[in-house]
Amino acid sequence: MIDHAAETGARTHTPEPVTPLSHAPAALEVDQPAGAVGMERRLAGDEDRHRHLRQLTTTHRHQAILGMQRTVGNLAVQRLILDEPPDVQPWLGGDAERDTAIRRQSHAAPPPPMIGMHTITDPNAAVRGDPPDFKTTGKNLAVGTRVKVFATETSTKGSKGTFANLEEPGTGNPLGWTSIVNLGDVQYAKAAASFVYVAKVAPRKGRPDTLPVMVYVPPNFDGKQADIVLYFHGDAADYSGGKANNYDRENPAIGMNLPGIDLGAHQIVIAPQGNEWTAGGGAISTKSPWATLSAGDYESIVQTVLTNLQADLTLSAAIPRGAISIAGHSGGGKALGQAVKDLAKSGDAVTDVTLVEAGYGGGEFAGGDTDGPFARSFQMVRDWLLEGKDGKVLRVITKATSPGTDTRHAIENNPHPEKPGSEAGRTPVLSLGGVRNAIKAKGRDGDLQADATDVATDPKTRTGGMHLIRTIVVSQKTGGKVKGTIYVFLMSDPPRDKTKVDTHFGVRDDTIGDIVSGQGKGDDFAVH
Repeated sequence: MIDHAAETGARTHTPEPVTPLSHAPAALEVDQPAGAVGMERRLAGDEDRHRHLRQLTTTHRHQAILGMQRTVGNLAVQRLILDEPPDVQPWLGGDAERDTAIRRQSHAAPPPPMIGMHTITDPNAAVRGDPPDFKTTGKNLAVGTRVKVFATETSTKGSKGTFANLEEPGTGNPLGWTSIVNLGDVQYAKAAASFVYVAKVAPRKGRPDTLPVMVYVPPNFDGKQADIVLYFHGDAADYSGGKANNYDRENPAIGMNLPGIDLGAHQIVIAPQGNEWTAGGGAISTKSPWATLSAGDYESIVQTVLTNLQADLTLSAAIPRGAISIAGHSGGGKALGQAVKDLAKSGDAVTDVTLVEAGYGGGEFAGGDTDGPFARSFQMVRDWLLEGKDGKVLRVITKATSPGTDTRHAIENNPHPEKPGSEAGRTPVLSLGGVRNAIKAKGRDGDLQADATDVATDPKTRTGGMHLIRTIVVSQKTGGKVKGTIYVFLMSDPPRDKTKVDTHFGVRDDTIGDIVSGQGKGDDFAVH
């Protein structure tokens, strides 16, 4: 979302329903095929199926379970939520028409247990006593606490709702009961992630030291390698929200259809949330505060995911990192620089970085000043392009048709027509001049050169009518070996429902598939 828009005020926010059982990407659906409902019944009570799963190897068992969960998990857990007492259901949130349709099916099979590993994401996760009263004990579970659920129970009296009985993973020590809405899988159910984790970040003034993280994993993921796509949202994003493509409170996972992306066997998508919302009220901070994170925090996000995946999939070895692709939409551009700086240290594995409608600001001045956090982020990305291994790719995707405007300000100046010289002394960080300045500042002007080419007519057909309009190639002066390339793409009118989705979100929603599938590609990006 547009980062320099005015701050949004407080808005209604409630926890919303759930996919706690389903640890596999799947969209929230109302109309499941009959076979899925039948499979759900068999999963609940067919001992032969359970015996068969136990006889498989660990890897094949994971693949079978994840595949079945992809098919049936969300409907099953929606039933669990919709079996809540009527006065509890509205508090859980959701779309009334959809929920009514699901509720008509809700007694076709008993709700499944939520047995297994979960993460506490609510800062007010009260520890409760035993049933039937589930009285609060005055203690809370800390955000990020990993818990194992071994039983659930629904109460229609006293403290109403569904509660989970918890123990400490590894030790089996009892942790008490808590409401299921305190579990990340439930709070962020609308994101339909395979897993929801919490990453620890350095303490920040007035902000939490934790971030919720959505993780999308293919059913056949075996943990032998993780090719990572790390995606940063823009303003007002909330992965617990029920709608997408708006400037108020929107769920990027719905807009991009993250659960439905076709991932390779070794690919995972990591989508952290930086914006803050109250558990049952309005917005706290919706300005995509990625610039408040510190060095090492982005490494913490990725390592938290890999460590927890190893535990949740009961893998015998740590998951090795493969290629890493980093992208940020709108205000997510402020995250790119520190993220690439953190993650490039791990074997220089970052292959490509993409600004998705994120090229705001992005100017630097002779004295070393910049025009804000976007510019500082892009300077670090530019350094990454010029250092380390060869062949890196930096993409700038914009909808702006006029040079220097909107999300083209990081690649071109836009002097005010009534104020001659209004941008005098300003160099866009990702322009040819900006790249040449960086080469000189690094003392590399003796061996590196940068050359720009404007593309009048793109000969290739790309997703959504996108056109390549410029390249900046950094190469060795001797031998011509390419160090890195900046590609600027214009998608002025992405395919979308034009009555509901403006181009700012249309660009994001229409390019995510190519970013996931096109790691490291050059001028053939989004060509099918």
